[in-house]
Parts: sequence; structure tokens; C-alpha cells
Amino acid sequence: VGARPQGASTGGGLLEPSAVLPMVYQLLHNSVLSLFVVYPPLFVAEAGLPLSDLIVYYPVYGVTFVAARIVAGRLSDRIPRSTVLIAGAALAGVALIVATSAATVLVLTVAGALYAIANGATAPATTALVMDHAPPGRIGAAMATYTIGFQLGSGLGAALWGILIDSSGFMLPFVLGAILQFVTLAIVVARRATLARPVAV
Repeated sequence: VGARPQGASTGGGLLEPSAVLPMVYQLLHNSVLSLFVVYPPLFVAEAGLPLSDLIVYYPVYGVTFVAARIVAGRLSDRIPRSTVLIAGAALAGVALIVATSAATVLVLTVAGALYAIANGATAPATTALVMDHAPPGRIGAAMATYTIGFQLGSGLGAALWGILIDSSGFMLPFVLGAILQFVTLAIVVARRATLARPVAV
């Protein structure tokens, strides 16, 4: 009987252990997505600005996101995945810090573009990470575990930020969102050694 591949899962549980860390990363990272995609119209309304001011915001966000995804997809094959994830979490945190000072759509657009780079860059790296470590016969389970992070992060984040925005405005969500991104960064740094690509045999 051949030896079980390194990192192979021994069970048939609902969650694949090898994909839990990328799932947690995406959950925390995507938890702030709605602040840059869903709630900008509410932001301009609260600031007393015309909704038409967002005519540039969403195209800038979209183009930046697509460009980051194309570039980072190739980059994550050349440098350690963990480096991409650390940079993405740090940049997302900076984006939220910039957003705390946003009094105009221009500043919000800068913050949104920074987050778009972070978000566009990290998903290819986390997806590749799942594929790096998924045991044979558990690739479907690994991808299912991993993609839970997108839905839980986006959905729960949108609900939480909506409640906080309604009660206290945008500052608190931006600050808490930044803290979550730096927690994400700390998790990746602490687990960096486990994220190395398995040696091909």
C-alpha cells in the first residue's frame, strides 16, 4: 500500500481541513466587500452629495479589480502565495484606513481602488493554495470548503455593516473592517510556514 500523500485528509467530513485556512482568509477579507461595493450610494447620501458623483467610482473599482486579478494571477505563480496574501491583507487594511477620512467621493474612490487591488490579487492566490494542498479525492470538498468563505464573508459582513451604519455611520465599520484585515494579516504571518507549496515528487 502506497504512503498517503503529505497533507492528505483522513476523513470524509463536510469541511476539508486543508482548505480551512484559505476559507477563513477569504471570509475575513470579503467581510468588508460590501463597504466598497454595496454601500457607497448610502455613503454619498449621508454626506449630502449627489448620487451622480459615483459615476466614476464603480468603473474605477471594476477596472482596477480586473487588472489586479490578471496581474496577480501570474504573480502568485512566481512568488510565495503567502506573500501575496500578506500584501493583500495589508493593502485592504490601508484602504479602510483611507476610507475613514473620506469626505468626498474622490477619497472614497482611492480607498475603493486600493481594496479592489487587494481583493483582485488575493483570490487567485487563495484558490491556488487550495489546489496546492487538496488531497487526492478531496478536491471537490476542498473547493466547497474554501468558497464558503466568500458567501459567509460577503453576506454576514453586509448585514453587520448595515446595522452599524444605520446606528452610528460609516466610521465604525471602516475602523472595524481595518482591524479585521490586520487580524487576517497576523493569521497568515503566523501560519506562513504551512502555506508553502508541497514539493513535487
